[in-house]
Amino acid sequence: MISRIIDDQFKVIQPSFISQEIKRIIHQERIKQGVNRGESCNINYMLKYVIVCLAIVSSVRANIDPQTVEKANRIIGRVYSQEGTTGTCFLISDEGYFVTNSHVVGSSSQVIIRFPDQSEQITAEVVYSLSDHQIHEDLAILKVSPNKIKKRLSGTLLLTPPAQGTEVFSLGFPGAADIYGINNSSEGSSTLTRGVVSSVKGDLVLTDAAINPGNSGGPLFNFDGVIIGVNTAKSAEKGVDNVGIAISASVVAQLLNELGIEYNSQGKASKPKPTIKKEKKNPEQEVKTVPEKSGNRKSLLWIILIIVILLSGVTVVVIINKNR
Repeated sequence: MISRIIDDQFKVIQPSFISQEIKRIIHQERIKQGVNRGESCNINYMLKYVIVCLAIVSSVRANIDPQTVEKANRIIGRVYSQEGTTGTCFLISDEGYFVTNSHVVGSSSQVIIRFPDQSEQITAEVVYSLSDHQIHEDLAILKVSPNKIKKRLSGTLLLTPPAQGTEVFSLGFPGAADIYGINNSSEGSSTLTRGVVSSVKGDLVLTDAAINPGNSGGPLFNFDGVIIGVNTAKSAEKGVDNVGIAISASVVAQLLNELGIEYNSQGKASKPKPTIKKEKKNPEQEVKTVPEKSGNRKSLLWIILIIVILLSGVTVVVIINKNR
């Protein structure tokens, strides 16, 4: 009975060759144990069955759906700055807004965008970029006319931090490919690399997916085609290989919110950050108000009245009610 349940669960994910291998092992074990069809097996057999299933399935690497890749290619574009630098960008709004890295556009006021599936190129205005920034602020926003992106697709940002081990892929135009003239062709085809999320460090996502010059500013996708980050750099530390750095999609969302740009998203940010930093008051300047008691107020009025009478030189006899 248990073997049937496990078999039903694995039918969803196992390729045909895995199914055949498992059935072969089951048949051999049944013959060894003399178990008839429909009868339950002992616990040792079940443990062996589960271990084999897990070992085989874990050895199979998931494939990226070609349709997901095709859609992802309709989101990205290659950026050419006025300073001669190149990188990758991605469409984030149907209004014609693209996201890339600030270090890709440099001091340019305009850039050229070319798409992977056509040689046509369009001019984009740089509407936001920081010249002095930290790595998690290395973002720029580009703007083109909406009628020039009718064949494009807007990306979706994942606001929830990705789990460690999440499989990801990157699409972009790495400079290494230019050495062999691959990305200089009229098609301007993109290059795909894949890996997993190594860890999430605050506003940064670390991955072992290859990120090279030319990938900067491009999206880091999960296997559902949702953007989890913006490829920004790779570790330059000595002895550290295969560590790419991407700015978290939640940081991009925060910037778009501040600029009033609409975008598609999934999930919810775990710790929303304030868009405006408020100055803290000096504790010595804070004035605390304490509710006054009615008795204190009456005493103050009596004191004021006595002072006024004494200053006026009038003798007054005050009768105090014993019950007061």
